[in-house]
Amino acid sequence: MQHHEAQRNGIIFAGALVGALLLGLVMIFGQSYFQRVRVETEYRQYLSVTDPDLKRLRVEENAALENYTWVDEGEGRVRIPIERAMALVVAESSRRDQNR
Repeated sequence: MQHHEAQRNGIIFAGALVGALLLGLVMIFGQSYFQRVRVETEYRQYLSVTDPDLKRLRVEENAALENYTWVDEGEGRVRIPIERAMALVVAESSRRDQNR
């Protein structure tokens, strides 16, 4: 009789352990899912661009940031792409550091 009781207790313990593991997995995946849904919802509400005028403005801003354009051709002033400008600043800073 003690053998059956010990066996039954082992089965109950194993079942509880498996149940706890499954509950933990459901909680982890549920939290991940709801986090993803929350981020997607926030993006749709706050970050996505739906206004056609705002879309046009962003296209114009990106074009100004990514292309060479004249600011004042008479004075020889140009706008350079932001990536190139950052590279020039880093190079100039490196030269200054080497000359010290």
